[in-house]
Amino acid sequence: MNLSRRERRRLARQGKAPTVRTYTLNETQINAIKQEGTEEAARRVFIALCALPLLAARDLYGFGEKRLRRLEDKILDLYDSFQQGYITEDDCINTLKDECGYDLLAEAKKWGIL
Repeated sequence: MNLSRRERRRLARQGKAPTVRTYTLNETQINAIKQEGTEEAARRVFIALCALPLLAARDLYGFGEKRLRRLEDKILDLYDSFQQGYITEDDCINTLKDECGYDLLAEAKKWGIL
């Protein structure tokens, strides 16, 4: 409930003031909350980035468990290479464009992602 200062004072005079709880957190608690949020966001993004291509492969090409596992292994291997700094975003984008004729950035712009 977003009340203006005037409305809050009017309600306070009428004895109906909304209670606003104030919490005091120390730096360690704040950092722990930030860390939890960051880990949860990373987990969700990672799952989505792995699950969506696997679902697409199943739906479009009829991949079963064996081929999905091989594709997942390759995705995770590339992800590890990316994390280790062996390949970069530009490497991925340029390889797709040069070797496959697929312009990932143009597609992202078309979808309104970039």
